[in-house]
Amino acid sequence: MKSFAVEFSDFGIRSNYLSLGYFDSPLFNKIKNSKRLLNRTTLKRVGDYKSIINAIEFLAKSDYVTKSILKVDGGF
Repeated sequence: MKSFAVEFSDFGIRSNYLSLGYFDSPLFNKIKNSKRLLNRTTLKRVGDYKSIINAIEFLAKSDYVTKSILKVDGGF
C-alpha cells in the first residue's frame, strides 16, 4: 500500500484503505458465534453500511490524507 501511494503521488493519486469490522449482512448472520464475536468489539454491535459510506466520503473529501488505513470496525 505504501509503495503504491509513493509511486502514484506524483500523479495526484492518493492511496487509502478501509479496514472493516463486522457489518450486518446475510453472511454475518449465518455465523454461529456472532454474538461472541460482537462482544470482542468496543461498541458490541455490528456496523451498518452508512458507516462505510461515511468513511469513504471522508477519504474522498480529504485531499491531504494518503498512505492511511482507516479502521471502521467498532473498536475491534
